[in-house]
Amino acid sequence: MGRRGRACVVVLGDLGCSPRMQYHAFSLSRQMSLQVDIVAYGGSKPRDSILKHPSIHIHTMTQWPTAPRGLLKLLQPMLLLLKPFIQFFVLLWFLCVKISSPDIVKVQNPPSV
Repeated sequence: MGRRGRACVVVLGDLGCSPRMQYHAFSLSRQMSLQVDIVAYGGSKPRDSILKHPSIHIHTMTQWPTAPRGLLKLLQPMLLLLKPFIQFFVLLWFLCVKISSPDIVKVQNPPSV
């Protein structure tokens, strides 16, 4: 018997607030018989069918911290410029090191600049 295929579903937002991506993960595992790794930010709870499915594995990334209110106004733009680079390296670490190599990658990102 051959190796079972893998899919990675990347949600650059709250997984619990992304019912479409939860459905995609469920569909990939159920209809295509793939092992599915979901890489997403924590937050609200995903559907129970996702949490209990034996072929779906959730990997939670840490949210970028919000800047303290007392932070100098000059440092806030620098933090905003730094944020995408940090997110890129965290996502790269998850995709290249933490999870097994996927055959399929599906990405949902929030509206961006």
